[in-house]
Amino acid sequence: MANGKRRRNRIPDINFNGVLETDQCIIRRGVFSYFQDHFRKAAWQRPKMSWDGLRKILDEDRVQLEKVFSLEEVWCAVLNCDGNKALGPDGFNLNFIKAHLGEIQDDFMNFIHEFHNGGSMVRELNRAFIALIPKVVKPETLKDYRPICLVDALYKVLVKVLANRLRKIMDVVIGET
Repeated sequence: MANGKRRRNRIPDINFNGVLETDQCIIRRGVFSYFQDHFRKAAWQRPKMSWDGLRKILDEDRVQLEKVFSLEEVWCAVLNCDGNKALGPDGFNLNFIKAHLGEIQDDFMNFIHEFHNGGSMVRELNRAFIALIPKVVKPETLKDYRPICLVDALYKVLVKVLANRLRKIMDVVIGET
């Protein structure tokens, strides 16, 4: 069973510029190069920004944004995440977190509080893997694959908690244009 999954998760051959490649090293380098070029940012100059007239949040809104994250906020974020998304690099999806939060909540909340206190997280949690999903039954070129980004479950929850807080003041910060 594991060998079948490994075969399905492998790109046995791919057409690069009219040449069918089967060598896994060449395929790996070709995939890396293709998507590196595909996702590379073009060099650009940052525009100058005028801070005049920029809206400011009220002190009580700032206090709400900066307060310590509660278990209730985290639990709400977990429940509002789609648990059936693909596993992240950590090997967990949100269904696991939903099912076991009671058992792991102390460690989970320690992570959330460490982020809150220090403003940063372990570098490994802020990583993403790109997985290639075939768009067709027999993919022939890299255009026949859709890249998806896989991130850790902890990271997803943290981002959701932050987004939920920011959502409450967005109308104050961003005006109608």
